[in-house]
Amino acid sequence: MIPDTTPPTPALAAFSTPLLRHKSGPWTRLLSLGALLGVLYLLSSTGRVVYHLISDSIVAPIILSPDSDVVIQSKLNLGRLQTERQTIAARIEDNKASITAAEQAMARLKDLQTASARALVWSTAIVKKQESASTSDLQALDEQREVLVEAVRNQEAELAEARKNLAAGLVHKSDLAREESGLRQLRIAALQNERDHLAADVLLHRQALAKSALSQGKTKSQLLTPEMLAGQDQSVRVELELLRIDAERRSKSVQQHADEQELSKIDELVAQMKARPIFRAIDSSQNVAFVPYTQINGVSSGATVHDCAIWGVFSCNVVGQVAELLPGEVAMQDPWGTPTRGQYAILDLFDPAAARSKSLRIRGGSTHQPGHAPVVSER
Repeated sequence: MIPDTTPPTPALAAFSTPLLRHKSGPWTRLLSLGALLGVLYLLSSTGRVVYHLISDSIVAPIILSPDSDVVIQSKLNLGRLQTERQTIAARIEDNKASITAAEQAMARLKDLQTASARALVWSTAIVKKQESASTSDLQALDEQREVLVEAVRNQEAELAEARKNLAAGLVHKSDLAREESGLRQLRIAALQNERDHLAADVLLHRQALAKSALSQGKTKSQLLTPEMLAGQDQSVRVELELLRIDAERRSKSVQQHADEQELSKIDELVAQMKARPIFRAIDSSQNVAFVPYTQINGVSSGATVHDCAIWGVFSCNVVGQVAELLPGEVAMQDPWGTPTRGQYAILDLFDPAAARSKSLRIRGGSTHQPGHAPVVSER
């Protein structure tokens, strides 16, 4: 059969044109528009996913409870620090008491040292007084000697006269015996006077030596009295004791300064430990996230926390927000299992089950009040 190649007539062409327009009308355009919108939505969703893949911060969630090994170990470490702090504080108080006692002892010893120096003045005055008294005693003994010598001479003359009278029969033997007894008593008194004179002379000589020693300066050849030697011995002992106590006081002061610095460091360390979530978990469980430094730029207080169910990329829901980014560096494994450095972040999770995920995404730019968590799905 040979096809008909005859061109249509104008009437036929006019009839067929509306039919073609009817076949490519609104339905076709609606389908095309729907397909275009689907492609645009797919492109926008893909772009949004890619953007979040680049901009989101990926963190590793951690559940810290009072029974966690790391929390128990932190509690033990804190207990040891507090025990050490109490020991150091007690040592500081002991050092303070020792320093106070040393200062009081030094003040007393200095007073004793001053009193010992004034004792020489007292000794000098006493020696002068004793010297004057001894001189007077010698003068009195000299006068007594002259009287006794004269009395002995007279008694000897009377005894000789009594013997003559006895021979002549003028006196009795008892009279002669009385005269002899009187002579013996006078001689004994003369001997006692001589002994007293010698003793007074020795005492005066001793006082003269003491006076000379007290009036001399401190030289190597200085003559020392027993009292001066005892005073110097006491002065040396006091000076040595002052040096010993002062050295002990200085040592205690240095130790106290070192203990105060160590106590300050321990207080600072305890404050840092108490600020850490591990310490907070001693009383109640904490939802924490380890934020590597490579992911820390997008993590701030109020940033939303997302949990993605499919491959950690798709079907992401808002499960909470970041409560606080804690200062201080920690070393742990990142969400990909590589040991690295970073910081802790406290999470306020609306869905506690999200803390058991391998990783969470933190997205800045939006804030939500606790208890009002919108659920956003990204397909």
